[in-house]
Amino acid sequence: MATMHRQLHPVHINHSSYSSLANAVSGAVMPPHSRPHKKHQPAIRRTAVPTAPARASGGFLRWPFNTVVVFERTAPSCDGDRGVSFSDIKQGRYDLIRNSGEPAFMNCSQASLEFKILWPGYHHLDWHCTIDLVLAHGRPMTRFEFARSIVGAYERFFERARRARYGGPGKENTKGSWDLSGDLSRYDFALKAVHNRDGHESVFQAEVEIISYC
Repeated sequence: MATMHRQLHPVHINHSSYSSLANAVSGAVMPPHSRPHKKHQPAIRRTAVPTAPARASGGFLRWPFNTVVVFERTAPSCDGDRGVSFSDIKQGRYDLIRNSGEPAFMNCSQASLEFKILWPGYHHLDWHCTIDLVLAHGRPMTRFEFARSIVGAYERFFERARRARYGGPGKENTKGSWDLSGDLSRYDFALKAVHNRDGHESVFQAEVEIISYC
């Protein structure tokens, strides 16, 4: 039986003026080091997923405002970007993340944080989880381990979103569609940072890009 595939249509696109991800994919640019005769080299388009002001869910720990953990590749990707792809993180490629073995949070007294995903169209899920920052024997979580926890959180969110109603309250999605009910295998995602500078200082969100190939 045929499967219908829906396209993600983002509201805001950082790297282009396209009005939908479908158009962005069709208008994607070739990586700078590609050659026309290398047909296997994919065209790449990156689309930033917008965040929204977050509220604490209760029982939270106070954090200094503007606490940021940056995830940067040790070398740029083929299109020059330094965000780390979810697929590389899931494959255990800690060698691709700069300072991957260092503690994710330096001089941190908190043992955990609240992480929230406010994907457009799914704000009503109020999806959040607690991430432990101190592991066995009191060892602080490394930057790579933190990245892996964030990717795991997104995978759990995607699974729940596929079964949920799309379309949040009010006019949340009047400018486009970010529907996650379809097949996401055409896309990868890149993690760039995790921070608490959008909303309540006890709640962290991620800066994530959709990576589309064609």
